[in-house]
Amino acid sequence: MPLTTNGTPATPAADAPPAAASAAAAAEGSAPGKHPFRYGLVWLVVGIPAATVVAGIFTIWIATTKGDPPLTESYRKQGLAITAPSAAQPGSNRGAGQ
Repeated sequence: MPLTTNGTPATPAADAPPAAASAAAAAEGSAPGKHPFRYGLVWLVVGIPAATVVAGIFTIWIATTKGDPPLTESYRKQGLAITAPSAAQPGSNRGAGQ
C-alpha cells in the first residue's frame, strides 16, 4: 500500500472511481519503472556475451570452411633458406652462441 509523505497509508477517496485511484497511485511513485533495455548496463550485460557467441560461431565457420594449404615436402628447407643469416648483413649472428 502506498504511503503519503508523512508516512501514513494513502487511501483513495471513497467516491473516486478505480481509474482515478490507480492514477493517484501512479502519481505517488508506485508506477512501474522504465523498460530494462533503456538502461546502458543491461546492454553491456546482454550485449557482450551475445557478441562473443556470434564471434565464436564465426570463428568455427572460418575454421571449418577455409582449409590451410598443405605443406610441401621441403617446407623445412624453404623455411631455413628464408631465415638463413647472410654474412653481408651486419648483426646476422645474433643469437648464435651468445
